Amino acid sequence: MKRNHLLIGLAISAVLIYFLVREIDGAAVFAAFRRVHFGYAAAAASLSLVILFVRAMRWQYLMDPIKPLGLGPLYSATIIGFMANGLLPVRMGELVRAYVIGEKGGVSKSASFGTIVVERIFDGFAVLLILFLLAAFMPIPPGMEEYGAKLRWVGGISFAANIAVFLLLALLVFRREWMVGAMNRVLRPLPEMWREKSIELLSSFADGLEIIRRGGRLAAVVVYSIGLWALSIVPNYIMFFAFGIDLPFHAAAFLLVAMAFGVMIPSSPGFIGTYHAAVVAGLAFFSIPQELALSYAVLIHLAAFVPIIAAGFIFLGREGLTMSQISHANGAVPKS
Repeated sequence: MKRNHLLIGLAISAVLIYFLVREIDGAAVFAAFRRVHFGYAAAAASLSLVILFVRAMRWQYLMDPIKPLGLGPLYSATIIGFMANGLLPVRMGELVRAYVIGEKGGVSKSASFGTIVVERIFDGFAVLLILFLLAAFMPIPPGMEEYGAKLRWVGGISFAANIAVFLLLALLVFRREWMVGAMNRVLRPLPEMWREKSIELLSSFADGLEIIRRGGRLAAVVVYSIGLWALSIVPNYIMFFAFGIDLPFHAAAFLLVAMAFGVMIPSSPGFIGTYHAAVVAGLAFFSIPQELALSYAVLIHLAAFVPIIAAGFIFLGREGLTMSQISHANGAVPKS
């Protein structure tokens, strides 16, 4: 199954790259790179590590109900996990994060993975909040009115789906016995050993959701989530200056939403192809030529991933781990 997912992702990446470059003017792409102000690009790249530090701070609030941990181990696991997303297949980064903090922090891996699932739900809410604000207040570029209406529809459906998932997780926390009983009934046709293991994993996974019970900590996670994604807009905006692109801040926010949706599509490791297609499509909404948009996509992708991958190897060595160990995290962390 893992191999099939990888092949599908590679195929989608290859197709998207083909369509991105098949009619591109290569000379115009290189000309755009020659005009880049690399000081702005470096500033955008440096923010990638700051954003992950804020993510680790938020994760600390999610982990505290399970086991209080310092920012150091959480930041290390976060960096290594995001490095894994850039290098390993089928987006193993979240499993790697749970594996690393489980090994080094002495925390249940399934409970850790539960906190990461909750984290991703908050990420989804934050991205959709940005989308709603854009739909409500962003001036739609001339000729794009039809696409603006579709964006509102997509945002509404996605937001409803996020609420449904969050309610399901809340039900698991507040009505755990009922949910475990329901799961037991659903799994009754399976062998008893499999059923018992699944129930055990579900209960352990629920431990990672305890933040939902704690109003003060939950509010802090909401604030951190909004701040995290607001900060994530800034590298996009700084990179506009690197290329001399005259677009307002809300265009950088729109681009962030496009990126978030783009990386949901199965792809090769590092989101190659899907990330670039999302950026090009997002900039096309503001009438940026494809050659300039593709140049921007390549550089913002490098700015987002190269510092994290470099730091990831440093932290991997500090934790006494190897790529071989973390590449087998999918077998060590229950994918509840």
